[in-house]
Amino acid sequence: MGCERLQDIYDREKTRKGISEMLHVEVGMAIATGRPILAFVLEGTDVGSFLPQTVQYITLRMNDRDDVKSKWPLILDVQVF
Repeated sequence: MGCERLQDIYDREKTRKGISEMLHVEVGMAIATGRPILAFVLEGTDVGSFLPQTVQYITLRMNDRDDVKSKWPLILDVQVF
């Protein structure tokens, strides 16, 4: 069973820039158990409507350490709920 069997929500054209269904499951489980949630999303990913309404997320550019460094204060300051 390979990755090709996984379907990304909001990525009907298979651009590989849709959010994983597993992220939705994991967020739902975290909410149900009262755990804090902070998601990291690759720049250009269509997050749809579920993620922004449910959790805080930070968009990062792939293989760009300067992007992570510039957002590090934001990451440290996030109020997880």
